[in-house]
Amino acid sequence: MKTKFLILGAGPSGLSFAESLLRNGESDFVLIEKEREPGGLCRSKEVDGAPLDICGGHFLDVRRPTGGVKLQAHCSDILTRLIMHGSGCAM
Repeated sequence: MKTKFLILGAGPSGLSFAESLLRNGESDFVLIEKEREPGGLCRSKEVDGAPLDICGGHFLDVRRPTGGVKLQAHCSDILTRLIMHGSGCAM
């Protein structure tokens, strides 16, 4: 398989780069993520009925306590657009 861009990781940077490529008319890329779900340091999972941030503390700021939540929502929006576009994304 030949591709112009190979993006390693579906965290904030990888998803943002993929979205940037699409906005600029480039669709010859493959996005690969080693985890079962995208998000990298910007993801949460449910543990005992409550959300648990996976390294989300890197994005939190006491002056802006919702920063991590907004970043996670942004990553989810980007992933949804990539899937709807049908670009290469392997998990």
